[in-house]
Amino acid sequence: MVWYNINSTNRFYIILLILGNNEYNYVKISIKIK
Repeated sequence: MVWYNINSTNRFYIILLILGNNEYNYVKISIKIK
């Protein structure tokens, strides 16, 4: 449970980071996660 929560948080911050840098990459990653 703890590891899963940390993984989800890291993924969330990585998405925010990429969204700030490049919206196109954010769209690609969001599609990959789905």
